[in-house]
Amino acid sequence: QTGMIKSLNRLVLAKALAHQARWSEEGVAVDVSVNLTMSDLLDTSLPDAVRMALTAAGAEPGGLVLEITESTAMTDSARVRATLGRLREMGIRLAIDDFGTGHSSLAYLQHLPVQLMKIDKSFTQALDDGSGSKAIISSTIELGRSLGLTVVAEGIETAEQARALIGLGVTHGQGFLMAAPTRADELEDRLVRARA
Repeated sequence: QTGMIKSLNRLVLAKALAHQARWSEEGVAVDVSVNLTMSDLLDTSLPDAVRMALTAAGAEPGGLVLEITESTAMTDSARVRATLGRLREMGIRLAIDDFGTGHSSLAYLQHLPVQLMKIDKSFTQALDDGSGSKAIISSTIELGRSLGLTVVAEGIETAEQARALIGLGVTHGQGFLMAAPTRADELEDRLVRARA
């Protein structure tokens, strides 16, 4: 509402890429993900801004994942599709975040230049309540793989959820079970220790 979101998102992008470049110098290769808003995707200067941020940080485009929500991704806008296409051509990976909550058009989904599909945490959280989440997750995994996408389960908080998701064929996940949100310097220490 204040009009500050574009500046804030550019700052977040610059900070994430700077951390990634420093970690890479330390010998720790890790991808960084940054969320985009609809206003970002409607901004035709976004690809140029991302290119400048990569150059300023000395970061490689293949280590950057830009995430867009499913409802944003499904917006049938030529400007959005053009922006996503330019980002993909730069070697940046694109992810659909919160998949399963936005009532996707599957016909449209197959034409998006994305490489990752992130299953919304609401399905992970409902795995054991008989709501049909297992069937939805299985179907989403099959859909994602048939489209050549990496499927990531969000919101994994317990070992039981992780085991159930692995049993369903999930190979990538995120959530508090793996790590809670943490400051960049603490994450760097953890990454360096894990490498040793």
